[in-house]
Amino acid sequence: MNARRRAYIGELRFAADVEEKIERKHGLSREEIEDALLYTSPIGARWHVHPSFGERLIVTATTTAGADIICYLAPIDEREGVWACRTAMRRR
Repeated sequence: MNARRRAYIGELRFAADVEEKIERKHGLSREEIEDALLYTSPIGARWHVHPSFGERLIVTATTTAGADIICYLAPIDEREGVWACRTAMRRR
């Protein structure tokens, strides 16, 4: 794994159970997450390898409404910019 490789985020996919959990547990909608990651410039991103969940991209961003969020993404098709949102939450 090259820790300095760039990541393009062009599409986010959400499993139904993950989308529901993010809304219920963290109070974030899919639209807010897409707004922050697809339509504004993310603040930062870094690669992380978790022993159970594997390689993930951790992205911090701000929605157009001004909410700072952090998202954990798993690559589906990195070249095409397709990612699975594993979780997201508001930054404290």
